[in-house]
Amino acid sequence: MSGELKKIISYEIGFGKHLIGFHGGLCEPIRINAVNRLAETIQRHYDAGDGIAPPNSDLISVLGNIAAHENMFFLTNTKHAASYVIEEHIRQANVPESERRAAYETLKRKLEEDYLSEEAARPRGR
Repeated sequence: MSGELKKIISYEIGFGKHLIGFHGGLCEPIRINAVNRLAETIQRHYDAGDGIAPPNSDLISVLGNIAAHENMFFLTNTKHAASYVIEEHIRQANVPESERRAAYETLKRKLEEDYLSEEAARPRGR
């Protein structure tokens, strides 16, 4: 169910299969809309008892920063980071709050390091 729930949430926030062939347009509105919808979508699934923890505002805030810093014609980083955020919320569904907070803080630092640090901003060689 967790893999299926991740797919459902990704689709509901706007990162559905229709993006596979998306070329030539501005991706910024798609990224921003997805981030803006994520907390509400996670909350709805949490309220329905779908096996997901309630939304964590710190992780969603970092995701918003990633979306804001990505090139206007791309959404790869935001989509990948959103995937990690959704997965972690599913993973933390039945974990005590103190352990959940620690896991969220670890993921937050990893996302900041991987997507927002100076090192992450440097072009990578082939």
